[in-house]
Amino acid sequence: TEWPADALTAVAERFLGEVQMEGPVREGCVLMCSTFHSSTSQMAVRFKEQLKRIYYATPTSFLELIQTFKMLLAEKRKQVSDLKDKYQNGVEKILTTEESVAGMKTELIDLQP
Repeated sequence: TEWPADALTAVAERFLGEVQMEGPVREGCVLMCSTFHSSTSQMAVRFKEQLKRIYYATPTSFLELIQTFKMLLAEKRKQVSDLKDKYQNGVEKILTTEESVAGMKTELIDLQP
C-alpha cells in the first residue's frame, strides 16, 4: 500500500524538523524526499511490468531515505565548514606575512647607506 502524499510530507517534516535550515529550504527538502519516494513507488510498478521483478518502496525505505539525506547533509556541511576554516587560516597567514614583509622592507630601507 502506498502512503498518501500528505503522510509522506508530515513524516518528512517531522524528521527534517530536527535539522537546522531555513524554512523555504526545509520545504524544498520535504518535497524532494516525498517526490523521491512517490516516484520510486511508480517506477517499481514499471519495473515489475517490464522486468517481472518486484521492488518494494516501504515506509522503512522512506525513513532510510530521510536518514541518509540527513547524514549526507551533515557530512557536506562539515566539509564546507572545514574548507572555510582552511581558507580563513590561509587569509590570516597571508595578512601576517604581508605585515612582516612590510616591516622587513622598512628595516632594509633604514639600513641603506
